[in-house]
Amino acid sequence: MVAVSVGVDRGPTRTAVVLSMIAAAVAVLALVLGGVASGVGIGAIGAAMLVGGAMAGSRTVLDYAALVSFGAVVFSGIGGAHPGPMLVSLVALVVAWDAGEQAINVGEQLGRDAPTRRAETVHVASTTIVGLGGAAVGYGVYRLAGGGQPASALVILLLGTVAIVWALRR
Repeated sequence: MVAVSVGVDRGPTRTAVVLSMIAAAVAVLALVLGGVASGVGIGAIGAAMLVGGAMAGSRTVLDYAALVSFGAVVFSGIGGAHPGPMLVSLVALVVAWDAGEQAINVGEQLGRDAPTRRAETVHVASTTIVGLGGAAVGYGVYRLAGGGQPASALVILLLGTVAIVWALRR
């Protein structure tokens, strides 16, 4: 009898990579709706990096891509984009980054072909719901804080949100 060694592919899972791609596309589309060309260009580069990092299983690329994409949201805010699309883009960016991380983690722990589609979908849906809830609260605060505040006030709010997410991750 010959023993056959079966290896487990530890690459990123396909489901979470696809969900990351969808979220990255939504982030760029929201920037397009914001109407600031420099933000859209930077956002497209960041989205491509996010997808590439998720597909390659590189956390470093994924993290830098999130930073570039966040820069796109900041540029859009400085350029005068409406806060609504900026918040949608930011939430989609966080979802894309989180789905990419999930793809890498699940792939490393269980293997690329493990039957995890439902768990990954629920994880991404939960992240989306929490993100949209946070964005709704942020937008409500923005509207209640004086109505005509400049977009730079929202950028500062976004920076605070990123600082909180970064601190929770550590």
